[in-house]
Amino acid sequence: MIYGESEIYNLLNVSAITSLLGTHSGSNKNLVVGTKLPDSATGSGINLYRSIPHFPDLILINTITANCRGASYKVASDLAKAVSDEIHRHSKDGIGITCTLLPVIQPADSRDDYNAPVEIRIKKR
Repeated sequence: MIYGESEIYNLLNVSAITSLLGTHSGSNKNLVVGTKLPDSATGSGINLYRSIPHFPDLILINTITANCRGASYKVASDLAKAVSDEIHRHSKDGIGITCTLLPVIQPADSRDDYNAPVEIRIKKR
């Protein structure tokens, strides 16, 4: 089994995370697989995407980045910590997950949010 964005999405789609998120397109929570949040997104959100190629012969199976976005430094940081708390050292079916909290990125302009990226490494045990 190759863990990817959809498996990480399922691990994060729990109330401890979704209760911190805003919405898009009505009542859909801002937890999405893709390189950006939908244009209709309001409030904080997380977008997941593969950040390195998949190398099936290596111990490192996959690296996913979770961009944790919020209106303030604290909101983005708290969301990133919640992501790490939820899945860091998660283990199942011989697969282990570790997380690294990366530095918070300031908004590029008045239309942007703070971004606290989390690097999620998925490895064979």
